[in-house]
Amino acid sequence: MKIIQLHNIYLNSSGVCTDTRILKKDCIFFALTGENFNGNEYASKAIELGASNVIIDDLSYKKDERYIMVDNVLKSFQSLASYHRSKLKCPVIGI
Repeated sequence: MKIIQLHNIYLNSSGVCTDTRILKKDCIFFALTGENFNGNEYASKAIELGASNVIIDDLSYKKDERYIMVDNVLKSFQSLASYHRSKLKCPVIGI
């Protein structure tokens, strides 16, 4: 999926989430993977809890069109943030 398409989905969501324990309805869940966990395993739970879409990078977890397959969830998350920031008309300050 191209970043512009993902950004359009983001604009129609309630935001993004990487943790099903604090997931908000209609958000996009990014199934991040770390040393001790595989976020793809939580994709179905995120949908059950009200996520509008889940971003996954393991095809075996895809169940329907709400599951968006990407090559790398973390890179897609970073690309979305960067693209969205580039669309803002205000300065960004890092502290």
